[in-house]
Amino acid sequence: MHTKAFAILLATTALAGATSFGAELRIRPEARPSGSLVTLGDVAEVYAQEKEQVETLTRIELFPAPGRGARRFLRVREILEILQLRSIDLTDCRISGATLVTIHGPDAPLPERIAAPARPEAPPQVEPQPEPVAPAVAALRPVERGQVIQASDVQLISVPARGAADNVLPSLDMAVGQEATRSFRPGQPLDPRGLRKPILVRRREPVRVTVFAPGVQLTAHGLALDEGAEGDWVFIETPHSHEKLRARVLGPKQVEMHINAPTP
Repeated sequence: MHTKAFAILLATTALAGATSFGAELRIRPEARPSGSLVTLGDVAEVYAQEKEQVETLTRIELFPAPGRGARRFLRVREILEILQLRSIDLTDCRISGATLVTIHGPDAPLPERIAAPARPEAPPQVEPQPEPVAPAVAALRPVERGQVIQASDVQLISVPARGAADNVLPSLDMAVGQEATRSFRPGQPLDPRGLRKPILVRRREPVRVTVFAPGVQLTAHGLALDEGAEGDWVFIETPHSHEKLRARVLGPKQVEMHINAPTP
């Protein structure tokens, strides 16, 4: 299943006139960048016939490295999208290895401990256990109200697991394609209550109405009296009789009605 997905992604990233590389990218399961930027060589082992090709691909910069003690999760799909933006044609390139890379930021330094006088009667100190974390979708760049979220707008970060279940989204797929009803700053986890399905029909907007009846399909026009997302039921008004009817949102400025079919 993953192999088929990779083939589709590679086909969509081919750019006319872009630099072409016949190489293999073996995705690492984990990466620890040594600098302030994450490069392709940090997240993948690069193999090619020409040493110059290997060095060129390895040095490609992807995005800033996570902060101290932080982590970022990166999917193969995101790597390919970033390379597409860099005009890199990977049509002849093979992808192998892991499907998800965990990128670690620099380790936080341990505080200095001042030696205390030895007291044999004192019990040994127990080191505190790290707090459990959970994945959360966060803004990678500013997200404005009314913006439909794309894959390049978001990232996966780690947040404290306590209380995260109802306040964050654990998967990128749950955010991509949603419309923001409020703004989010870079690095801020997306609150599910600040997202909704994109509004496709707006109030007082002309709409195309497809009417289905037994053995008949007609197309007409009307005026939306409500706003709604795909699958929502809204009231529309006919242009001549001004009759109010119920219709289901089908697409941008499109609704449908089924005669003799029950409506909610």
